[in-house]
Amino acid sequence: MTGTIQIQKSTECPDFYILTTEKGKTVEVWADQYSCTVYIKQNGSTRLSYGKTFSSVAAAAESYKRQDIKNALRILAEI
Repeated sequence: MTGTIQIQKSTECPDFYILTTEKGKTVEVWADQYSCTVYIKQNGSTRLSYGKTFSSVAAAAESYKRQDIKNALRILAEI
């Protein structure tokens, strides 16, 4: 679905979220009380995505330049 941000919480791991940005990009986030690792899925790629680790979801949101990823992470940070 394009135009909305979707957030899915994993049923198998309580600290793992799958975000879909308004542009359809998939962002996977592992966030616990100590750190946050963000994985940006490459559309059409079968390779594993590389993760970046931050001190918090809010810090991750501020570091990304793409506005759709930044918006999705900001919404997750508010939850």
